[in-house]
Amino acid sequence: MGIPVTITKINTAKIIDILVKHKIGPHLYLKEVKKHILIIDNKIKHQGYSPSKIDCINAIKAMEELLSKLRSTKIELNEEIKNKIYKEL
Repeated sequence: MGIPVTITKINTAKIIDILVKHKIGPHLYLKEVKKHILIIDNKIKHQGYSPSKIDCINAIKAMEELLSKLRSTKIELNEEIKNKIYKEL
């Protein structure tokens, strides 16, 4: 997406929300990653949640499936979407 790797504290969840809302790329897989990784990660950081074995399995599976889809998908972002994403940085 052309985001420099030196930019820290990127809100990944908001970027995924934008992509899912506009059905860009493998949006269903992105939605699953948000559900099984980002939401759990937030609970771990802010509520001291300890993920169950099934939480961990689902998180790994969601990420494996997303990575597989991303390897075979070219994501095209128009200027409006790029601007929405850049605004979240």
